[in-house]
Amino acid sequence: PKLADGDPTPEGPRYTVVVSLPDDSLSAKAELQIPPRFAAAFYGTVPANPTPQPTATNTPVAQATPAPTPTPTIAPTPTLVAVQQVAVTNGGNVRKLPFTGVYNVIGGVNAGEQVQIIARTPNALWYYVRTVRDEVGWVSASLLAVTDLIAAETPVANIVTVFVSGPVYLAADPASAQIDRVERNEVVELLERTADGMWYKVLNVRERGGWVQANLLGIPDDVAAQVPVAR
Repeated sequence: PKLADGDPTPEGPRYTVVVSLPDDSLSAKAELQIPPRFAAAFYGTVPANPTPQPTATNTPVAQATPAPTPTPTIAPTPTLVAVQQVAVTNGGNVRKLPFTGVYNVIGGVNAGEQVQIIARTPNALWYYVRTVRDEVGWVSASLLAVTDLIAAETPVANIVTVFVSGPVYLAADPASAQIDRVERNEVVELLERTADGMWYKVLNVRERGGWVQANLLGIPDDVAAQVPVAR
């Protein structure tokens, strides 16, 4: 059905429709509900196109670039390089440090064996060696057949003799705590020094580390030059 000319435009989905013959001899009423999809054809109108709503665009969130994980640097293991092999002329002890303390023995050598020379004390009275049993320690020069040439070619270790007994301090400062002592004729290992060379950090025979004044120690110039400066 279509609207007659001049009829008002319907405005709702339900209507009463009156149908009659031209001579009005017969008429009928009916309730009419307009399905939404036929509304335009029935009303004779074109529905307004809805204004499209903008589609929300998801703005990507910037992702923080993770900082690269640093690769840990592994400190190289010190390598003990043997200089020469020499014969053992007399059996005796291998010691942890180059002195004759009772609790300082870590092994032994026998006459006729060979040892590898690694280092020596500044006075060349002790040699740091590796034995045939793979023991590494100090042996008295009196037990070894070391020539003058081998002695000259052997690196000097940072180990010196204590000339004057005195305190070992926690820091390179006499006002710091005293943590041990060094005694005359003991030996100490030099670990580092102050820039002015007035103090040395040492490891003593009791394995106590600390700082001592340089005037307590007998330090040759070539040994002092190879001791690192403390940072």
